[in-house]
Amino acid sequence: MAFRKQRGRADPARPENVAYRKRFWGTNEALRRAVEDVLSRIEGPASDILKTLPAGWPLRPGTRGRALVMQFLAIHLIRTPLWRNTITRFRENALAHWQPTLPTGVSYDSLVQHVRSDEFWVAHSVEQIDTMASLLGSLHWSLVRFPTPVLITGDQPLVPVPLLERGQRTRIGTFPPGGLLETIEFRFVIDPCRLLILCWQDSEEHDTLLEGTTAVACDTNRLIRGSADAEWFYRPGRPPLFVAPPFRETPDCEPVSPGLLPGYSPLRAHRSSRRREAQKMLDAMLQESGASGLRSIVVEAV
Repeated sequence: MAFRKQRGRADPARPENVAYRKRFWGTNEALRRAVEDVLSRIEGPASDILKTLPAGWPLRPGTRGRALVMQFLAIHLIRTPLWRNTITRFRENALAHWQPTLPTGVSYDSLVQHVRSDEFWVAHSVEQIDTMASLLGSLHWSLVRFPTPVLITGDQPLVPVPLLERGQRTRIGTFPPGGLLETIEFRFVIDPCRLLILCWQDSEEHDTLLEGTTAVACDTNRLIRGSADAEWFYRPGRPPLFVAPPFRETPDCEPVSPGLLPGYSPLRAHRSSRRREAQKMLDAMLQESGASGLRSIVVEAV
């Protein structure tokens, strides 16, 4: 079943028409085909890896399967209206900052035309895949299994949850104000029974699966539904749940990783050496001109 968000309500939609954006990569048809061809070379093999789970779990750091899923998740982060809107805001702020600092002879109008072009947007996005994949690959991965198909997904399926102080809550569907490192977790629904959680836990990843609860499913469904740009969908046969005891509908979300991983908390995320090393890695990648390729940090058991 598919639903389209319209004017504060969700109306049924045709499944074949969801999760599709016309001219997302611009008006140049050849450019759109070229970038989707590049992305499909990652998406196909990565989807095959995800279909092997949970039998193929864990996806060890440094393996081909892990690298493919890292890039797959990065694509689902970048190829969304939320990402494009965020990057557009950063771009316009940067243009305003650059205007009074341009050297003599450099045309501000030409710079604006170039930076706002579809070609620049596509090139920048594709270049960011390995950077974002390296960030996501550096987090601690956990696979949560549910006994029945209870999860929904949407058109912006990889959802970052901001890192907040204890007791604070955040409105669903907001981009972390401090950036993707200022998160306590990311959630990605693989299918109605499997949820991938990425967080900053300072320990090696475990072979065992985590067992999902009704509360985790409901929170995840609210998160996905609230974060969807236009559409969310679920497998027919059983209506998805959005509230668990004490059955209080809320526009907020809370992280679920602290309840699933012993010892993990917002404070541990703030102090995480994994998060600190990921920041150093990203800084190095951004400083190296023309840097490309996947990287990630490895955290030993503590």
